[in-house]
Amino acid sequence: MHPSTGNTLIGTSIGNYQVISELGAGAMGEVYLGEHPQIGRRVAIKVLVESLANNQAMAERFMSEARAVNKINHPNIIQIFDFGQLPDGRLYYTMEYLQGRELKHVLIEHAPLSLQSTADVLRQISGALQAAHSMGVVHRDLKPENIFVVETDHGFTVKILDFGIAKLLEPGMGSSHRTSTGMIMGTPLYMSPEQAAGDVNKISAQSDIYSLGVIAFQMLSGCLPIDAPTTAQILAMHITEPPTPLATVVDGIPPEVATVVEGSLAKEPELRPRTSQEFYESFARACVGAVPGAVAIPLTLPGKSMVGSSSTAGISSAGKTPSTLGESAGEVVSLSGDEEYSSGWSGGKIAAVVVVLVLALGGVGAAAWYMSQKKDTGGKGDQQAQASAMAPVMQAPPMVAEPVMRPVVAPKPDPLKIFKIGVRSKTRRIRVEITLGNQKPFKRRIPFKLEVKGGERVTLRGTRRGYEEQVESFLVTADKKVVFSLDRIRAGTRRIRPRSRSRSRPMIITARSRPRPRYRPRPRPRRVRALGEGTLKPMF
Repeated sequence: MHPSTGNTLIGTSIGNYQVISELGAGAMGEVYLGEHPQIGRRVAIKVLVESLANNQAMAERFMSEARAVNKINHPNIIQIFDFGQLPDGRLYYTMEYLQGRELKHVLIEHAPLSLQSTADVLRQISGALQAAHSMGVVHRDLKPENIFVVETDHGFTVKILDFGIAKLLEPGMGSSHRTSTGMIMGTPLYMSPEQAAGDVNKISAQSDIYSLGVIAFQMLSGCLPIDAPTTAQILAMHITEPPTPLATVVDGIPPEVATVVEGSLAKEPELRPRTSQEFYESFARACVGAVPGAVAIPLTLPGKSMVGSSSTAGISSAGKTPSTLGESAGEVVSLSGDEEYSSGWSGGKIAAVVVVLVLALGGVGAAAWYMSQKKDTGGKGDQQAQASAMAPVMQAPPMVAEPVMRPVVAPKPDPLKIFKIGVRSKTRRIRVEITLGNQKPFKRRIPFKLEVKGGERVTLRGTRRGYEEQVESFLVTADKKVVFSLDRIRAGTRRIRPRSRSRSRPMIITARSRPRPRYRPRPRPRRVRALGEGTLKPMF
């Protein structure tokens, strides 16, 4: 179908690629899977939606994403190969096709992550952000949905997606459209205070570092530092409320690590780390001396939502698509009139001032009541009140604090790391049947090695004729060596090999079921007779 005659592009050619299928769609673009007819190379093709084809501002923003990614050119940022225009006027660009899953799904299944896995993810994200910031590009919508984890033979690679609302800081690089004051762009749960306030002039590299700190907090605890039922409350809390201390939602994090993460969540940009690389290096230094595979213990607190169940009922998403596509999924929240959040006296600040005034008035009233009571009793009432308050304390037996017993938690499987399983045997000619999770079993001869990702269930079944089988089943959490040593079958049984040379299984019989032997007559010995007996005697 031709692009101008319908909404789908499946079966058509875009550039040098044949459109195979649709991978997803969002508020800004549609993403298709394309394949080169000759060499078979696969790419993801992002096409601006038809409703925005004539919108000059959206077209310029679409082009700015391709321009920003091409300018950075970093291995941890999705690569864009080509840019063009369809016959119906819609813009498109082709980018690398990734196979993996979003960091969001990794956190839903495995959070909290270990310090080692968190440091590995932060190292790659920080390197990509450092390259983007050095080119004058601020992402402005950094979140787990825009971070893609690609599994490789040597571990995993992180890719940052969706620069659709990136801000170009260098003069001469800006697009023709400008974000007006009061227009909040990004995802509320991860945006910086200056973004939540709509202060466009303060958006800088520190804005991405704030979002990276929220992600680090989430990876270590499974919770969010700022969370509320509605979008307006979330934005107000980013501006006025301090983030939840990491030690109150998870137990086992080194204090130095918590200090680094909470330092990246400072309200003022100048109080945060200057660069993303500086943030990662501080995090890595704080992890020195900690157990690499240790996983913190989440604390169940009321009102604290875990990963995958955060309160986002009031957030209107602008399109969610498979993250292999790099589809634009950022939220654009425009608050006008009474709901506008900008620099100055916002709703959150007014609410905070009202709370302070109420507390102050309550304190003044309590003080006035106390002075009136003291005046009426001439000071005796105060002494009697103190004596009556101290009486139960003096009569009560001394309390002894019981030691707090913390459970010993085994290391949690690391889903982002590949472990090596070595298999050898003390018995010759053993075949091992291997089952990885729910996959189809396969067989190998000993010795051999396997590379399995963390958290996978491995079952090894070693067999040999005439020997008892040995089964090893375990959950992969670290490198492991498995040794098979099979025992012969001897307990009251014996094996009888078949007479033919066929490879049929030998029959095993016991003494009770042993067949009766076939009757064979024994040969009789020859009978010797005396000389002359029964013979003719010669006559002379």
